[in-house]
Amino acid sequence: MQNILKRLIKESYKDEYDKVCIEKGRIDIKALTKSKKWHYFEIKTDTPKMCIRSALGQIMEYVYWPDSERAEKLIIVGRSPLDNEAAGYMKYIRDKFHIPVYYRSLDIDKRILSKDF
Repeated sequence: MQNILKRLIKESYKDEYDKVCIEKGRIDIKALTKSKKWHYFEIKTDTPKMCIRSALGQIMEYVYWPDSERAEKLIIVGRSPLDNEAAGYMKYIRDKFHIPVYYRSLDIDKRILSKDF
């Protein structure tokens, strides 16, 4: 899933990102925007609710731990699209805590990455 996502970002979002790399021991994928801001992609394979639950702590640590490289955007990537309840939860987290965290679903067979939720 990680290799598919990396290739998809490099090919389909080449106008948005200058650099896309797989990280070892840290966030699954880092992508550097044209404006030199990092976007972190954390991949999970459970239900959307469980993906969010297990990824949130990880991405918060990656970005906010002292001396960590800061990211402008945090993206949780799961295999299934969000339902309305989970989409509302993601919006609530962004609005309430001002954390730039989003969810995207990845259809491996069709090689399609959804828009941010």
